[in-house]
Amino acid sequence: MSPQSESSIKISDFLKTKRIVIVRSDTTKQKLIEKLTSLIAKDLSSLKKDFLLDKIVQRERGISTTLDTGLSIPHARIENINDFAVALALIPKGLKEGSNSSADITAMFLFLSPSDAKFFQKHLKLLSVLSSTFQPEFINKLNSLKTPKQVLDTIANHTP
Repeated sequence: MSPQSESSIKISDFLKTKRIVIVRSDTTKQKLIEKLTSLIAKDLSSLKKDFLLDKIVQRERGISTTLDTGLSIPHARIENINDFAVALALIPKGLKEGSNSSADITAMFLFLSPSDAKFFQKHLKLLSVLSSTFQPEFINKLNSLKTPKQVLDTIANHTP
């Protein structure tokens, strides 16, 4: 993959308003992962929600993907998909990951990527773009918005 095509990853190219959730009530990390996986599974009819959820949960058990910025990035590499499948939850009140977690989760970006080895660099690039984009100030800005459309437009117009 050329450096130019790597740098052209734009989060808003993969995100849809119907896959953005603004969490207004108490929930758990597990329930949120289930909700976001369900949103993605609706568009991936060839793959079952339980299969996708199992892959994501297995990956999370290996090592937590929550950053100290408040961003959680549960993800898995999946066969039989051709591009990223993503969903975003914003949690204005914050969500405790566990008793030993220092930061509340204030945004969760769940994604699936193709397991094809040729796609791995793009997978790593998306992780890099997410971690540099979803810094606390930007997450706070997103958490102040009222609708998924406002969130998507803000992400699309953001330049880190």
